[in-house]
Amino acid sequence: MPQIKVSLNIGLVNATQEDIIDIDETEWSECETDEQREDLISDYWRDWSNNHIDGSAELVE
Repeated sequence: MPQIKVSLNIGLVNATQEDIIDIDETEWSECETDEQREDLISDYWRDWSNNHIDGSAELVE
């Protein structure tokens, strides 16, 4: 199973999260080009990073 190392840093000291995640073998093997593999890696990173980000926005008048 392919694995990728992912990281997320918000620019503060010690505010880094790193992990190694597995990519589904079927999804990986269905990629026909390096570009498709890079897109798949980006999708996995985006999904992983969204699970580590918590934030909100509020209108201030």
